[in-house]
Amino acid sequence: MATLLLVVIYIAFIGLGIPDSLFGTAWPAIYTEYGLPISLGGVITTIASIGAQMAVANIAVLTSPLLFGFLGQVFGMTLFGYYLLFFYGFLLVGVILNVRQFRKR
Repeated sequence: MATLLLVVIYIAFIGLGIPDSLFGTAWPAIYTEYGLPISLGGVITTIASIGAQMAVANIAVLTSPLLFGFLGQVFGMTLFGYYLLFFYGFLLVGVILNVRQFRKR
């Protein structure tokens, strides 16, 4: 079971890293071939990263109700509830800081 988990983690790690490196090496040829501005590479990368984050968020929304009961039984509902509140608060602080950073520009 542990080996299978390590294989899945390894595949996910490689799958997350390959698109960035491929785009970074291919972009110089792409923008010269099609006459695009070089700065458009950042826009394309941003759109791709937002799409990936939305996909992960949707997966989390779909799987969290299935796991909530199980994890609540394993860790106890009180401890698990505090854990969720802490990380949701941590997420909100990160979003607020990110929005402030974009407003400064």
